This record gives sequence, structure tokens and C-alpha cells, in this order.
Amino acid sequence: METVEDRGDRVRLPAKQVAYDHIRREVLFGEDGLEARFLTEETIGSDLGLSRTPVREAFLRLEAEGLIRLVPNKGAVIPPITERDVREVMEVRSVLEEWAAREVCESEESRCKVATSLEALSVEMRRVGEAGEIADFIDYDRVFHGEPIVATGNRVMHDIYGRLRDQQVRMGVHAVLTGQERVEAVCAEHAAMVEAYGSGDAERVCAAIEAHLAATAGILYDRLGAAR
Repeated sequence: METVEDRGDRVRLPAKQVAYDHIRREVLFGEDGLEARFLTEETIGSDLGLSRTPVREAFLRLEAEGLIRLVPNKGAVIPPITERDVREVMEVRSVLEEWAAREVCESEESRCKVATSLEALSVEMRRVGEAGEIADFIDYDRVFHGEPIVATGNRVMHDIYGRLRDQQVRMGVHAVLTGQERVEAVCAEHAAMVEAYGSGDAERVCAAIEAHLAATAGILYDRLGAAR
């Protein structure tokens, strides 16, 4: 089995895992995700020093996850983010996150725990955001929004929300790529959610969530319009 040495901890990783991690990161964090991109086994293999076989295996895995679309005998296409993608993901997020907010606010103990956790996450988000660490910023953002859903204890809802992870990351990346101003705005919008949880008013929390999602969607729609 072909392997590659990881430079961080000197562990030898399967080549197909190295190829998978590399391509997945390109899909999620590539700056031109609003346009379709074409990948070939030869190019990826050359970039990573791998044969075509592990790259092909990575392609198949990523296609099964819905992140790329294979083109027979040619390679793979990274589909662009579309207005429909934005609308549908935001609609589902709105339903799930607002449902979770109402559930959490029904219990004083649960609400206080979530408020405390979100406040701590907000501090870390601001730190990495100010440092320009966009990947970490988006990762904290995803955890922030998922925390109330985890707190409900509803495993089915958590699983459904988890399926949005990759789309959530891609959209988050392209929203904050507009500049530091959006990073700061996200931190302010999150602070509003934390304050709302602290108040115990579920409707206030839902309004803060809706405002935040609408702001993100608006920026994505603007970027998509500009890219046309």
C-alpha cells in the first residue's frame, strides 16, 4: 500500500488519505469556489508525488460524499456554490437552529450552559479571526452554531445538521473572504446570539439567528451576482 510521511508527526499515512485530505481542503477552502473547477488525477498526483491510483480512490470517496462530480475518463469537477445551494442550506439551518434555541431555552440549566459555552467560543473566534486564521475561524463558527443542537440531546437532529457541515464550511469561507469587516460582523452577530441566550428569551435568540443567517446569505448572493 502506497504511503506518505506526514511531516508534522512523522506518521506514515495511506496515500489515498493524503490525496483525500488535500482535495477535500481544496473543495472547502479554495478561494474560487463560486466557479466550477476541474481536477485531474495526473495533476493532483504530480502535486502530491503520488501515483494515480490513490488519487482515483480519493475521487470516488469524495464523489460519494457529494463534494465532487466525476467526469468519465477525464477527471472530476468541483461544483460551484449556487444561489439555490445558499437558499436551501440557509432554510434548513434556520429551521434546525431556531428549533434548538427554543428547546434549549425551555431549561434554565441547559440555557446557561449553552450561553457559557457560546461565549467561550466567541472569544476564540475573535482571536483567530483577528489573526487571519480563516480555517480555524470557520471551524469555530460551525461548532458555535452546532452547540445548541448538541445540547438538545436529539441525535437525529444532530445527524441531520451534521450533513450540512461541508456546505456550511464552504459558504462560511466565501462569506468571510470579503474581508476583515465581515469577520468582525460575524463576531458581533454571534455576540448578539450569546446575549439573547443570556436573556432567556427564545424569540430574541431566534431573531438573532435569523439576522445572522440572512446577513451571510446576502453576502453570498452579492458575490454570486458579481461573479456572473
